[in-house]
Amino acid sequence: MGRGTAEQALFDSPETYWQSKEILFEKLLGSSLVMREKFVRPDHSQVLITSIFASETSTPNLLIDPRFLEKRIVTEPGGLLIDQAATTKAWGSLAGLRPEKFLVGESVPESSVGIPPTNAGWQYGAFWIRDGRIISLPGDDTLTGQYEVITRKNGVWGASSLHLNNGNPTQGLDDLEIGFSMPLVVKSGQIVPQMSIWERGDPRALADPRNWVDLAAGQKTPPDFWRLVRKFMPINPASARRVTREGRFAVIRVGDIDPQDTEDFKKAVKDADLENHWRVVRDENSGIVRAVVCAILPPNRIPAVGVGHNKDGKLIVTVADGRQKESSGATIDELALIMKEKGTVNAGFGAAGGDAIVVAKHQDDIEIVNSPSNIDSYTGKRVTRTVPSLLVIS
Repeated sequence: MGRGTAEQALFDSPETYWQSKEILFEKLLGSSLVMREKFVRPDHSQVLITSIFASETSTPNLLIDPRFLEKRIVTEPGGLLIDQAATTKAWGSLAGLRPEKFLVGESVPESSVGIPPTNAGWQYGAFWIRDGRIISLPGDDTLTGQYEVITRKNGVWGASSLHLNNGNPTQGLDDLEIGFSMPLVVKSGQIVPQMSIWERGDPRALADPRNWVDLAAGQKTPPDFWRLVRKFMPINPASARRVTREGRFAVIRVGDIDPQDTEDFKKAVKDADLENHWRVVRDENSGIVRAVVCAILPPNRIPAVGVGHNKDGKLIVTVADGRQKESSGATIDELALIMKEKGTVNAGFGAAGGDAIVVAKHQDDIEIVNSPSNIDSYTGKRVTRTVPSLLVIS
């Protein structure tokens, strides 16, 4: 798949990619430096970035909503990603806790900063590591193969490749204090192009391709759009490779599809002024849908979290605000570039969307440091959303 003009400029001249950068504030939270910046692109769009630079004396703690350790999530049909409505119905309550709730209590020091680090919990095929043990969703039988992980070992952060067989590691994990499975976007100091991660069928990319490409052409979509679009997304490495190999237009799902759903889908696409980006192929005799052809658009700008480390093994976290006028979000390639500029030698693509949150605890006060993408429907203010876990740095 060819890159768009902006993405090509990033790889051609990364040192001059940004038109300007401005530091909005710097402050210490515990033993970590928190910096907020504004990055401006040549097209004058901007993205607000919050970075956390943990010191060697910083103490990390991984907090997990215990229900994710006890209950199965309900996934979207044919996918790895959580179906929030169905899971809420099955659990009797919203999955996850608000970041502010994670910070409340004496177990969290009075001066701390927290971020949701990863997509683990929201999907199958992802996991945490805590105290030398892999923690995954109950019933997750997909954990077989090679996984990239960001880890903390003997007080030093690093990255490695971990091989699992039916959820069991082939090497010992006793000395790993904390870890997150996530695709590396910076590896050994080099940016890993996001489409190469998509093409190899990383579980994160297959679980939620909306993070990788702009299937909605930047338009506001009808309420049911994403439920319908999930039926036509890549579901395995072969279909993901087909997307990149065949260019902008690619058959991404073949098989018999409910004609009624397809009509609803076409209507949703038309209502969102997207009909030029989709084509439904029907059997001439039966009318049954055999394939859906999708226009794969340029990489998507999203709210996103990057988790990495520098050459000294110190933790660096970068959070890009998105889906708002003041901050359009960052592509995964842009997130990687920013993290490389911050000094990371290895960095992973962590939480995204409404999970891209930075919260801080000052004594008993909780502050939202960045500008989350979620909006409270009653007050119109930016608010946090529930998340499966929080990495607290004190």
